Amino acid sequence: MKKTFLMLALISFSAISFAGGHGSNSSHTSNGSNGSYFKITFSDTELSADTFSFHNPTGTGTTDNTTSGNYIIMTSIDDDEDITAMSLAYGMHVMGMRTELSYTMREPVTFTGNASFSSTDFLQTLEVDADELMVTMYHDMPISFATFSLGVGAGYTFSESNGYQGASGYFPRSKDQEFSYALSAGLSIPVMSNISIDIRYSYKDLGKVKTGNTEGIAGMNDDERLEADLEEDTMSVSLSILF
Repeated sequence: MKKTFLMLALISFSAISFAGGHGSNSSHTSNGSNGSYFKITFSDTELSADTFSFHNPTGTGTTDNTTSGNYIIMTSIDDDEDITAMSLAYGMHVMGMRTELSYTMREPVTFTGNASFSSTDFLQTLEVDADELMVTMYHDMPISFATFSLGVGAGYTFSESNGYQGASGYFPRSKDQEFSYALSAGLSIPVMSNISIDIRYSYKDLGKVKTGNTEGIAGMNDDERLEADLEEDTMSVSLSILF
């Protein structure tokens, strides 16, 4: 994944250098570009597993942990991780609103929690790789040196999740598609006639992620799985190229 990030970054910065060196006949105003644009975004992201849960209908009768229905309430939960993300976007004006279609790629993340049986702790580990495709509409408000904007986005999260229990147990891999949405606020600062920098805070609800259910795995009950609601807080820096 990191090699892919690096390769795309080098390609994109090469394109930016080319665009900057050749200029553009299109004008760029404080209210955003008059035409279409390409944007690359690098993000410092905190990805959180809200309501990180251990579904284990059989194990609720034998665990030392507290339970809720078919779920074991885990202890010593580590449910957030700081990662790097990158997105590629194409933007244009639709019905008077600046609109972007973006695809975001993230590094895989790991969340952990403990479940105890017969006074022995078993570490439950959830591994998630989640990307998303999103359409975002922005309301731009020019200020003296830049453009302040508020954004609302909606799309789909594409995730793959698997997990481990203790030293030898495992949760099967599961692929999911979930509705996602985003809210953001940021500043866009023109640096050349066809290039601007965008600094932005975003909150994203990426939907539910979960492993597959166990079946016939030695040392584990059937119908066990790990699941969580994935949320993201992001500070990002983007480069936009008008064309």
